[in-house]
Amino acid sequence: MNTLFIFDSYLNTGKLNFDSCVKDGDIFVFPLSSKSSACKQVSKLIKTSGKDAKFLESARLINASAAALRERYISFIADLPERAGRGNKNLRERFAFSCQASLWWLSLVALKDVHESDGFNRLAQLDSIVNAVKKEKIGKIVLSSMSKKLERAIRMYAVENNIEFETIPLKKRITVEIRGIGTRARKSERLLFFKHILFLFLYFLRFYGIELMIKAKMGKREIPKNPKLLFLTSYFNIDETLAKKGIFNDSIYAGLQSALERKGENIVWCARRYMPNDNQKESDKKSLAYAQKFIKNKYSFFFLEEFSSLWLQLKALFVILHSSLKFLTIRKDVEKAYNFAFGDYNSYPLFEDDWYNSFAGKAGYKGVLNYYIFRNMLKVFNAQKCLYPCEMREWEKALIYAREDLNIPTKLYGYQPGTISRMLLRYFNDPKEIIEKNEYAIPKPDKIICNGKISYDYFRESGWPDEKLSMAEAIRYGHLKEEMFLRRKEERKNTVLVTFSISEKEGSSIFNAAYEAFKDKKDMRIWLRPHPALRFEKILELSGIYDNPFEIKKGSLKKALKEARVVIAGESSVSVEAIACGCDVILINTPEWINMSPLKYIESPMIRDVYSDEELRDAVDDIFARETTAPDGEAKNIIDRFFYLNEKTDTPEAFLRVLTEKNN
Repeated sequence: MNTLFIFDSYLNTGKLNFDSCVKDGDIFVFPLSSKSSACKQVSKLIKTSGKDAKFLESARLINASAAALRERYISFIADLPERAGRGNKNLRERFAFSCQASLWWLSLVALKDVHESDGFNRLAQLDSIVNAVKKEKIGKIVLSSMSKKLERAIRMYAVENNIEFETIPLKKRITVEIRGIGTRARKSERLLFFKHILFLFLYFLRFYGIELMIKAKMGKREIPKNPKLLFLTSYFNIDETLAKKGIFNDSIYAGLQSALERKGENIVWCARRYMPNDNQKESDKKSLAYAQKFIKNKYSFFFLEEFSSLWLQLKALFVILHSSLKFLTIRKDVEKAYNFAFGDYNSYPLFEDDWYNSFAGKAGYKGVLNYYIFRNMLKVFNAQKCLYPCEMREWEKALIYAREDLNIPTKLYGYQPGTISRMLLRYFNDPKEIIEKNEYAIPKPDKIICNGKISYDYFRESGWPDEKLSMAEAIRYGHLKEEMFLRRKEERKNTVLVTFSISEKEGSSIFNAAYEAFKDKKDMRIWLRPHPALRFEKILELSGIYDNPFEIKKGSLKKALKEARVVIAGESSVSVEAIACGCDVILINTPEWINMSPLKYIESPMIRDVYSDEELRDAVDDIFARETTAPDGEAKNIIDRFFYLNEKTDTPEAFLRVLTEKNN
């Protein structure tokens, strides 16, 4: 009987005894960890027991499964409201909470955001494991994994297919995933409902406290009536040097903002979040202090929380508590809908937490609360046009719902400000979701403004009609126009810049591979560059590595890219900026987290894919040994596909045309 041994970075090798868990047959090892040191330990223990093992290329298999599942998953989510509906009501109708709005479109399930939920990532792991079980004729599965949802799904599959199943204890270590009463509750499947109700009430209290603090600090002031332009910003994307002088300059809209101000346009600003920062209290304090300076300098600046109230929070709370009771009546129907959806296994355990969070917990509550707050905001301002960053998040749909329910003429423009990865699934829909006009259809803005051809084509792929799409300047990336030229090897030292997106789990997988590849390398510099809203300590805790030997690079990103020869990146748009700066970019495919890079499907001598720390180390050595980084014009060809930069002028002329078109 062949055995499949699956383990992640939390494997307790001291509890591993292959003599007891493997009786006969061959051993196949499926690592869910990019740590080659852990693989070597396992290999040594297997050999000590007098057995041999074949290590499967799990990183390659998992990323192949993710690519194969992508279209099927998008289509499955589109069909799910009907598949899991009961009687003559589909899920969108069942979870409607106003004449126009449905909780379905505000849910983590419909959102498909791989940063908000690891469900799809776990699905790719489960699918590749099931494929390995079939191919290698496995009769027993031995698992050591921190993920209880993955453990439950594999156990269900093993039971249904008469496969023996055994678990190995994890390391007894306090980590960010198992610390505290609240997080320990996540491990109890029986307490899912009460866990999410608890987190819901805790968030209710926390938000109300923040609301009171903001209102007290900002005070009452005159609210502009019927402004021409209302700009929403996700968080403070500001030039802090200017902010200290009371000058507001938002990097998402910087060129557009200055062009409109030169024309004398009075813009009303509303910020959705605080400035991202490692220290939340410091971030809150700094954000409010800057906002007070902006207001003193005659900027019309507001926080979204100023349009909230205890009454609105109670209304949103009632909607979610009512929704939670509805969900409990259909939970079994939802579970059945996942049976055999992607293979001969049930994947519901991987997504169950998302359902509770969306229809009986904090995620759903935040969506409904945003809806009520946006209703209040839009009604108070009654602006002609509203521009917001289009990243296909749930709050954007709440904004559109609010406008539709108010039935006001405010035009909504979603500006897509960054890069899009094909695996960033929240950006993608089944075309039938976009074209249908049924009750509670997907909420759509009046116009989506894309910042380049790749994003424009991605939206068209999902079924967005041409009249809903426009292309305008990539405002945040205007500085790249001066960076796109060939750089030679002698201009740079042997420096590797490892960049991290806002995702902690993606970051820990990249750090694991980089640590294994470079921890003993003395002939090169390794710089780490975390996302501004990411606490690097969390990456270390998730990785289980506390002796970080590398330098955390602060200061100017532009300067760091000019000095680096190689950039290692995941979903972050820094990977594209690195191309413009003449860097070679390496994309790491790991078994912990699927490859989320926007460069994943771009073929170029400047881009390499690797599947292990050994391949990573060899790729960097090879790049350092070469004379040039890329052929002339290669960087520009890639950047032109991602971003419309309008090299003739720094004024965003295309953007201004879109905003001033009469038919808009």
